[in-house]
Amino acid sequence: MRLPAITLKKPILVLVTCYSILLALAANSESAPPDAPQLQQRMLELIDYVDSPEYQSVSTWYEHVVLAYNLALGRNPEVLEAVLLTELHHSIGLPRSAVLSVALRGKQFSPSWARIRGFINKVNKRDFVPDPAIRNEAKKLQTIPKTQIRQLLNNYLTQYAVPPAADNQPLL
Repeated sequence: MRLPAITLKKPILVLVTCYSILLALAANSESAPPDAPQLQQRMLELIDYVDSPEYQSVSTWYEHVVLAYNLALGRNPEVLEAVLLTELHHSIGLPRSAVLSVALRGKQFSPSWARIRGFINKVNKRDFVPDPAIRNEAKKLQTIPKTQIRQLLNNYLTQYAVPPAADNQPLL
């Protein structure tokens, strides 16, 4: 199942990703701490690195997704999280930095300054190296059958979506 292709220039996506993190921080109800410029600068350095050819040469897309979630949230991505991010990557060129942004947000609209500070204080670009456990999890995610993904999606929609009218049938 592929989303419709939309052609965008990659530099625009990278720029949007960078500013989405920074704007989310600025929009946060919490006022900016005194070290906000340093935090923003260090995040921009990480963003540049995860979107660099150097990093892309040492990790696959799925390895990056698993690694970003592990570094940001201390857990592996759920199957549907990984699938959605991958489909966005294939269809519109979602950059790796956007995966990091999504992972840092977790279930919140935006990351708090405290979350960003905690992340920056424990993670640097040398941490973005997939180990055997990350590679194994990435391989598992990459080989999940489409039928299982559809079932997970249907379960999710059943749980969270508004039920269709009696005469409408689900599309999946």
